[in-house]
Amino acid sequence: NTSTSRTDSIQCPCGHIQYVFAGTTWMQVLVSLIQVEGDNSRLEDVATFDRTPWLELHHQKVLEAQSPRTITTHLPFRLMPRRLREGAAKVIYVTRNPKDVLVSFFHFFAILKAKPSDVPSKFEDVLQSFLEGQSSYGEWSEHVRGWLNSGYKNFLHVTYEEMSKDLAAVIKRICTFLDKSLTEEQVQGVMKHSSFESMRHNPLTNYSKMEELYDLSKGDFIRKGKVGDWKNHFTVAQSERFDVAYRERMEGLHLDLTWDLPPSREKLPVGSSV
Repeated sequence: NTSTSRTDSIQCPCGHIQYVFAGTTWMQVLVSLIQVEGDNSRLEDVATFDRTPWLELHHQKVLEAQSPRTITTHLPFRLMPRRLREGAAKVIYVTRNPKDVLVSFFHFFAILKAKPSDVPSKFEDVLQSFLEGQSSYGEWSEHVRGWLNSGYKNFLHVTYEEMSKDLAAVIKRICTFLDKSLTEEQVQGVMKHSSFESMRHNPLTNYSKMEELYDLSKGDFIRKGKVGDWKNHFTVAQSERFDVAYRERMEGLHLDLTWDLPPSREKLPVGSSV
């Protein structure tokens, strides 16, 4: 399918392009704010999923969007339309520590209303499902490897951890990548309206208007936005089991991050700490 391919920018948060729960909404908000020079008043009536429609969900919106359009997807590289695989658009790819991705999975399932009966509700079951790659978008390391090793041109790799540590620097990198020039005041505007506090209380970004999909009495769609929250959920045994499984899967995939391991254990050759 080549019908969605124009020489616009495609923003795919790991996630988010990116795997699920790698900071998708955050990157959607960031890019849309950069496009309007940090002036949130120009987005006051536009929900996140309308600012950057989903390639796999909102095909007609993608086709009708005016240039320069921004599209979101979780699709692995091998399933992207052919022209996009050939580099017809700019891609921002977001990665996040898979342990924190898993925690976000767990909390998302808790608020999701319509879900199959076999969707796990206990953390241990969600962990096992994740390790087995039981996701619509495949196993995490395969998704990341597919994109990072794709040789895709016009490609910007951003990590959730970088966004948490120095958001201003990430915004400026994205601006450079998108050939967008913002003043310091405009960068501050982007930062203000893409903060987790702002997104959590903004009905256009917190999904509170989608009551048919989410039961927000059981938790927030925009949650903590913290790096390393997995430490509040994994037991030592679960963490070690996860590390063993991913040590081999991550071999040869060099991410510019450190994967936290217990001090007594050998440091993993590759990984990410989110």
